[in-house]
Amino acid sequence: LVIALGLLAPACADLEVINETAPDAERALANPSDVMSLAGGAFRTWNNTNQGYEAVALAMAVMGDYLTCSWGNSAMRDMSWEPRINSFNNSLTYSYFPIIRSQWQDSYRAIAAVNLALGRLNEGMDFGGADQNALLEAWCYFVSGVSHGTLGLDFDQANIIPWDADISTLELKPWEEVVAAGLQLLDEAIAIANANSFTVPPKWTGGVAMTNVELAQLASGFAARIMASQSR
Repeated sequence: LVIALGLLAPACADLEVINETAPDAERALANPSDVMSLAGGAFRTWNNTNQGYEAVALAMAVMGDYLTCSWGNSAMRDMSWEPRINSFNNSLTYSYFPIIRSQWQDSYRAIAAVNLALGRLNEGMDFGGADQNALLEAWCYFVSGVSHGTLGLDFDQANIIPWDADISTLELKPWEEVVAAGLQLLDEAIAIANANSFTVPPKWTGGVAMTNVELAQLASGFAARIMASQSR
């Protein structure tokens, strides 16, 4: 009996198995190069959605008479009638509702990525010296600013999520406040870029290497574009 109980005891032990294919954020973002890659791909996430098929770009293009279309593609037909036949159908059962969901989710995916990077930076992680740290910081504020700014233009309300936000206290804000938050983040990116010297990796920008001055100019251009579009 003693021998049997001795053999049974190990079988009842509490086994903790680490799933290496789905690591937690602490392990996934423990390497500075991985954090840089995460932040570097954030603008592509935002840009691909804003220029792609499964978001509001095509619907807005026909609404503004920039394009015309007689087919249903991404709500283009529904949104191209003049005079307007109806407002946008925001029902979850609407066949083109995914363009709204994609626009919202991918914008916040970009914000989440750069917020994680800013969190690591502010925790003291070094990304290769002062210049590289400044590059990451300016870039993250740039992506967050563009994402917040366009969320304010596209939606009546949205969440404002800085890198140190308490997620449990988030609440929807009017679009004017969201746009203002985006412009403030872009101003922060401009200030950091103008105060430092670095080169933005080409893979972050679709193949174009940018200096710190050019990143500041790009951020300024987006800020002007967002401000001009507020008249919506």
